Amino acid sequence: MPLFQNKKKRKLFDTIDFQQEFNSILLFISEICEVPCVLITLIELTGLTVKAKIGLDLVPISPNIFAFIENIIQQNKIKIVSHINNDVSNQSENVVDFFTGIPICLYENLVIGTICIMDTKPKELSSIQLK
Repeated sequence: MPLFQNKKKRKLFDTIDFQQEFNSILLFISEICEVPCVLITLIELTGLTVKAKIGLDLVPISPNIFAFIENIIQQNKIKIVSHINNDVSNQSENVVDFFTGIPICLYENLVIGTICIMDTKPKELSSIQLK
């Protein structure tokens, strides 16, 4: 589902550069959650797009991670996977072993993207970090 059905609103959204704001948000999340990898995705006309990322230049994003993201968008629920590679079928595919995804919503629970928190080792987030 496209982010904006209304082309006028879509054009306005495309003209605003949020890169600096996204990077500030990601740095904050990375520090609070003590993880090396964080990203923001948004649903665009062409599909799901990674809008900003930290720590993922050397870490490939596996198809499993994108499947998690799509699941978060469809269900509008936080997804936490503390130890992805516990499942033998995932071991060779994932450099990332910890994943938490949080939906980004607008009015009326319209999911427009996700914030994803990742680490290369298993992890648990505290209740404070999850807030």
